[in-house]
Amino acid sequence: IIGDDARTMKISEALLKEGFYVPGIRAPSVPKVESRLRVSFSAAHSKKDIEGLAGALKRALKNENADTNTRTD
Repeated sequence: IIGDDARTMKISEALLKEGFYVPGIRAPSVPKVESRLRVSFSAAHSKKDIEGLAGALKRALKNENADTNTRTD
């Protein structure tokens, strides 16, 4: 859960630029201040794919100056 709609979508766009489709989910699909990223895995994803996503997500969060209030659950 990122929380802020604009930050959620910026992070989603940054991930897409790195080749990872991780859509941002906003209200009304989720409660108003609980925007989040939807990550889906399948058996077709390799360990390298998952590690690549983890690195891209870390960079995107860092670039968005993610603070300690950003929930990761």
